[in-house]
Amino acid sequence: MDKTKKSIGYKVSIFDPTSIHGKEMKKVLIERGFPYESVKLIDIEEKLGTVAEFDDEATIVTLADTEALTESDVIFFCGNPKASAAITKRYKELDFFAFDLSRSQNESENYKYFVSPQDREILRKWNGIYATPHPVAVPLIRTLSKLEEEFGLLFASATAMNAVSEIGFEGISSLHKQTTDLMNFVPLDEKQRIFNLFPRQTGYADEIGQIRRHVTDSEKLKNLEFTLSLIDVPIFFGAAIVVYVEMESSSSKDFAWNKLFTGDDGFKFDGNVSAGDDPLGPVDIAETDLLHVQLLNIEEDNSKLWFWILADNIRLCSVINIVQLAEAVLGLDENR
Repeated sequence: MDKTKKSIGYKVSIFDPTSIHGKEMKKVLIERGFPYESVKLIDIEEKLGTVAEFDDEATIVTLADTEALTESDVIFFCGNPKASAAITKRYKELDFFAFDLSRSQNESENYKYFVSPQDREILRKWNGIYATPHPVAVPLIRTLSKLEEEFGLLFASATAMNAVSEIGFEGISSLHKQTTDLMNFVPLDEKQRIFNLFPRQTGYADEIGQIRRHVTDSEKLKNLEFTLSLIDVPIFFGAAIVVYVEMESSSSKDFAWNKLFTGDDGFKFDGNVSAGDDPLGPVDIAETDLLHVQLLNIEEDNSKLWFWILADNIRLCSVINIVQLAEAVLGLDENR
C-alpha cells in the first residue's frame, strides 16, 4: 500500500475491539487525533452483533471478512492471536497496513517487532506486518538503549512483575472478585491471588524466551548479555521492572540522570530512592503516557547501577507504542 498521507484520513478497522487492548485502542486513536475517514469494529463470527462504542457512539461489531478487510487502509489487531495470525497474513493480497498487538507470530521476513521511538526510515522501508513486542520488553529496550548509547553495557539482569491485565479481562475480573470476597470475609472458591505471590504455572520458559528475544533482537542491544526473571503479581495494571546493569564506562558522581531520562522521548525521571525520594508503584503511574525511571542504587565506582522502571503495560507499552509506529509509517509524526 502507498505510504503517502491521505488528505481525508484513513479507513481504519480495529480487530477484537472488545478486548482490553481494543478498548484502549479506541480511546488512544481519538486522543492522539489519528486521521480517520471511518472506523470499523471487526471480529470473528462468534463476536458478531456485539454492541461496542467508538467516540461516544454505539457501534455494532461486524465480521472481519474479505470485504471488510479490502475496504480497510489500516487494521489494528488487538487480541485473539490465532485469528490475528490468519488475517494478518492476507495484508499483501488485500492491500492494508497491518499493526499487530497480539504478538501472533515469531519474527520473519514478513513480520517484525518495533519499539517507538524508532528510526523512522527503518519503519518506512519495512513492507511487512508491524508488531509491538511484549509489554515488558518495550520499557527494557527503550531504557537499556539509552544506557548503551551513553556508557556501553556489559551485562543486564531484570526481574519483571507481570500484572493480571496481561491475561485480559479474565485476570482483572478474577482479582477484583477475590479482593471483594476477602474484604467481605467470603471464602475463596479458587487459588488465592490477592495478597499472594506464586510462580507462573504454565508457559514460563516460552514467555521469558519471547521477552529476551525481543530485547536482544533490537539493533542497539544485539551484543548485550541479558538475563530475565518473571513473576506474576496481584496488581491490575503496570509493567514494573527492577534492573541491574554493569556499564563499560562509569558515570560521574554528579551525572545528570534526570537529563538522561527526561525529554521529548517520553521518559520521566522520578529521583533516587536510596537518596530519600519517594518510591513509586504501579498504581501511581496507571493510565499515563510516560515511562518512569527511579534509581535504586549506584556502586561507589559508578559502573554498576540498579534502577526501577514503571509504565502502563496496556496503554503505553502496547497501544501507544503500536499507534506511534503507525504514525511514523504513514508520516503522521512529522509535525508532532
